Amino acid sequence: DSAEEVVARCLAAISRRSAAVQSRSLLTGQPGLTTVEMSNSQGRPVTPRDVMFTVGKLARMSEKDGGEVNFDSDVGKIQSNQEAGTAVFDMGMEDARRLVEFSKDIEAGGAVFALLQNLNVERGRDFG
Repeated sequence: DSAEEVVARCLAAISRRSAAVQSRSLLTGQPGLTTVEMSNSQGRPVTPRDVMFTVGKLARMSEKDGGEVNFDSDVGKIQSNQEAGTAVFDMGMEDARRLVEFSKDIEAGGAVFALLQNLNVERGRDFG
Protein backbone atom coordinates (compact mmCIF):
# COMPACT_ATOMS: atom_id res chain seq x y z
CA ASP A 1 0.00 0.00 0.00
CA SER A 2 1.16 3.51 -0.77
CA ALA A 3 1.66 6.11 1.94
CA GLU A 4 -1.41 8.02 0.70
CA GLU A 5 -3.61 4.95 1.05
CA VAL A 6 -2.36 4.25 4.58
CA VAL A 7 -2.98 7.87 5.64
CA ALA A 8 -6.43 7.79 3.99
CA ARG A 9 -7.35 4.62 5.90
CA CYS A 10 -6.10 6.12 9.17
CA LEU A 11 -8.11 9.29 8.63
CA ALA A 12 -11.17 7.22 7.74
CA ALA A 13 -10.76 5.18 10.93
CA ILE A 14 -10.38 8.31 13.06
CA SER A 15 -13.48 9.87 11.53
CA ARG A 16 -15.42 6.68 12.29
CA ARG A 17 -16.03 6.01 8.63
CA SER A 18 -15.45 2.69 6.96
CA ALA A 19 -11.80 1.85 6.39
CA ALA A 20 -12.38 1.34 2.68
CA VAL A 21 -10.99 4.09 0.49
CA GLN A 22 -13.57 5.14 -2.07
CA SER A 23 -12.85 6.59 -5.46
CA ARG A 24 -14.39 10.04 -5.99
CA SER A 25 -14.78 12.31 -8.96
CA LEU A 26 -12.21 15.09 -9.06
CA LEU A 27 -14.82 17.29 -10.77
CA THR A 28 -17.86 16.79 -8.53
CA GLY A 29 -16.67 14.77 -5.52
CA GLN A 30 -19.28 12.10 -6.26
CA PRO A 31 -18.28 8.69 -4.86
CA GLY A 32 -17.86 5.72 -7.18
CA LEU A 33 -16.69 7.83 -10.11
CA THR A 34 -13.22 8.48 -11.39
CA THR A 35 -11.98 11.33 -13.56
CA VAL A 36 -10.43 10.58 -16.95
CA GLU A 37 -8.43 12.92 -19.18
CA MET A 38 -8.74 12.72 -22.95
CA SER A 39 -6.06 14.31 -25.10
CA ASN A 40 -5.14 14.01 -28.75
CA SER A 41 -1.69 12.82 -29.80
CA GLN A 42 -2.07 14.64 -33.13
CA GLY A 43 -2.40 18.01 -31.39
CA ARG A 44 -6.10 18.59 -32.09
CA PRO A 45 -8.03 20.25 -29.23
CA VAL A 46 -10.55 17.94 -27.54
CA THR A 47 -14.16 19.08 -27.11
CA PRO A 48 -16.99 17.54 -25.04
CA ARG A 49 -18.49 16.35 -28.35
CA ASP A 50 -15.23 14.48 -29.08
CA VAL A 51 -15.41 12.81 -25.67
CA MET A 52 -18.99 11.59 -26.18
CA PHE A 53 -18.35 10.39 -29.74
CA THR A 54 -15.04 8.64 -29.02
CA VAL A 55 -16.10 6.97 -25.76
CA GLY A 56 -19.35 5.79 -27.39
CA LYS A 57 -17.54 4.39 -30.41
CA LEU A 58 -14.89 2.64 -28.29
CA ALA A 59 -17.60 1.17 -26.02
CA ARG A 60 -19.39 -0.31 -29.04
CA MET A 61 -16.09 -1.71 -30.34
CA SER A 62 -15.35 -3.27 -26.94
CA GLU A 63 -18.75 -5.01 -26.94
CA LYS A 64 -18.10 -6.45 -30.41
CA ASP A 65 -14.76 -7.85 -29.25
CA GLY A 66 -16.61 -9.71 -26.50
CA GLY A 67 -13.53 -9.79 -24.27
CA GLU A 68 -13.21 -8.95 -20.60
CA VAL A 69 -12.37 -5.33 -21.38
CA ASN A 70 -15.85 -4.23 -22.53
CA PHE A 71 -17.28 -1.13 -20.82
CA ASP A 72 -20.31 1.15 -20.83
CA SER A 73 -20.21 4.58 -22.42
CA ASP A 74 -21.85 6.30 -19.43
CA VAL A 75 -20.07 9.65 -19.12
CA GLY A 76 -20.77 12.13 -16.34
CA LYS A 77 -19.66 15.73 -16.14
CA ILE A 78 -17.27 16.87 -18.89
CA GLN A 79 -14.99 19.87 -18.51
CA SER A 80 -12.80 21.09 -21.36
CA ASN A 81 -9.46 22.79 -20.89
CA GLN A 82 -9.11 24.96 -23.97
CA GLU A 83 -5.60 26.14 -23.12
CA ALA A 84 -4.24 22.59 -22.86
CA GLY A 85 -6.50 21.24 -25.62
CA THR A 86 -7.74 18.42 -23.38
CA ALA A 87 -11.00 17.44 -21.72
CA VAL A 88 -11.61 15.72 -18.39
CA PHE A 89 -14.72 13.72 -17.61
CA ASP A 90 -16.22 11.37 -15.05
CA MET A 91 -16.99 7.68 -15.50
CA GLY A 92 -17.66 4.73 -13.25
CA MET A 93 -14.39 3.48 -11.80
CA GLU A 94 -14.35 0.06 -13.48
CA ASP A 95 -15.59 1.39 -16.84
CA ALA A 96 -12.88 4.08 -16.78
CA ARG A 97 -10.14 1.50 -16.15
CA ARG A 98 -11.45 -0.66 -18.96
CA LEU A 99 -11.67 2.34 -21.33
CA VAL A 100 -8.03 3.22 -20.70
CA GLU A 101 -6.95 -0.42 -21.10
CA PHE A 102 -9.00 -0.99 -24.27
CA SER A 103 -7.96 2.27 -25.94
CA LYS A 104 -4.22 1.54 -25.57
CA ASP A 105 -4.34 -0.90 -28.49
CA ILE A 106 -6.82 1.02 -30.69
CA GLU A 107 -6.07 3.83 -33.13
CA ALA A 108 -8.93 6.23 -32.37
CA GLY A 109 -7.97 9.32 -34.33
CA GLY A 110 -5.19 10.15 -31.89
CA ALA A 111 -7.36 9.95 -28.76
CA VAL A 112 -5.35 9.21 -25.61
CA PHE A 113 -7.00 8.46 -22.25
CA ALA A 114 -5.48 8.60 -18.77
CA LEU A 115 -6.90 8.16 -15.26
CA LEU A 116 -6.27 11.28 -13.19
CA GLN A 117 -5.04 11.17 -9.61
CA ASN A 118 -5.27 14.93 -9.15
CA LEU A 119 -6.63 17.90 -11.05
CA ASN A 120 -4.63 21.08 -11.36
CA VAL A 121 -6.70 24.17 -10.72
CA GLU A 122 -5.45 27.31 -12.37
CA ARG A 123 -6.81 30.62 -11.23
CA GLY A 124 -6.48 33.74 -13.29
CA ARG A 125 -5.51 37.17 -12.05
CA ASP A 126 -9.14 38.10 -11.46
CA PHE A 127 -9.94 35.14 -9.20
CA GLY A 128 -12.08 36.34 -6.24
